Amino acid sequence: MQIKTTIKLLLVLCLVSCATTKNEVVEDPNLTKNLKIDKNDLQIITPNIELSEKKNGKFLKHPAKREELRKLVLQAIRIKFPDMPFVEVPFLYKGSYTINKALETELNFKKKKAPEEILTEGKRYSIYISTNGYFGDLERGVINLVLIDNKKKTRKTLEHYRYKHSPLETEKFKRKILKVLDKL
Repeated sequence: MQIKTTIKLLLVLCLVSCATTKNEVVEDPNLTKNLKIDKNDLQIITPNIELSEKKNGKFLKHPAKREELRKLVLQAIRIKFPDMPFVEVPFLYKGSYTINKALETELNFKKKKAPEEILTEGKRYSIYISTNGYFGDLERGVINLVLIDNKKKTRKTLEHYRYKHSPLETEKFKRKILKVLDKL
């Protein structure tokens, strides 16, 4: 008899605790859909573009095509945000190994300390797009939209987008960039 009473009491306590509302709100760092940023406190920084051709098992760099792709990304950003200020960050022109070592130590959606090289003045927040694409025997890539809080010195990946075509298919690539920018 006492076991039945104990079980009933535990069941009631369980139901009461489940029905109790909690005033505590826990922020999930993976959710960015409710992110509110004042567009007047936002600037664009130099996109980080990596482009390689895979041909006969080797990866070949194409600086001229890389620069064309960078201009395309800037054009897409300016279409979406025509009045947003732009800041050149020379660090993002260095070699891919240097940039990737500083920026892509761990790609995820959590806030991380921003490398000093990408912090800028003028606005509280900066955004940049980082893309790594392949063409030739291997056609695919990724696009990352990164938000930098210049005041708190943090960076947060807002969007990590994979695509399965050559980044040199400019109209397709431009549509992907605009889709990623919809996250802001």
